[in-house]
Parts: sequence; structure tokens; C-alpha cells
Amino acid sequence: MSQGYGGNQKIGFHYAIRRDFDVVALVHGDGKYEPEVLPRLLLPLLNGEADAVFGSRMMRRFDALKGGMPLYKYVGNKILPRSRTVYWARPIRSFTRATGCTLWRR
Repeated sequence: MSQGYGGNQKIGFHYAIRRDFDVVALVHGDGKYEPEVLPRLLLPLLNGEADAVFGSRMMRRFDALKGGMPLYKYVGNKILPRSRTVYWARPIRSFTRATGCTLWRR
């Protein structure tokens, strides 16, 4: 029975904590993130270089569009960060939890 997106995350984290997992990976089930990249995303966690890794379909040009992202979202993802930089007259570095692929280390 589905618990909704947040409920399913809680169940997954609870499961991982009770079984003393070192790393938790959450991948949306919509098929837009390739589970084949998980081993590469795990490396910084396993090597102690990061506590969290956030996947992005925007890293390689046009990958998000090829993966099914609507054009208006793709354009918005390209323009909005730059407009923030112009508005604040300095680069704004940020990350987002709004990704379909996240990994955390204990």
C-alpha cells in the first residue's frame, strides 16, 4: 500500500536505520533517473568525501530533455539560477532537494 511520497521515504529510512545501513539511496520510480549511475554516485560517500549526493539531469547538455523533462521546465532550470545571480549581483550557489536521486551517508 502506497504511503505517498513522503511516507514511502519515511518507511525507507526507518528500514535502513533498523538494519544499520551505511548509505541510503532514494530514486524516483518515474524512470527519469537511471539506477545504473548509483555506483558512481556512491563513491564520494564511501570514500568519506561527502555526506550527501544529489543527482541532476542538468549536468550534461540536453540529457534532461532526452529523459522526458518538458521544455518549459528545462528552460526554467537554465534561466532562473542565472537571473538570481544578476538580481543579487553575485553568484548564488545552492543545491536543491528537488531531485529524483539522492543518497545519504550515515
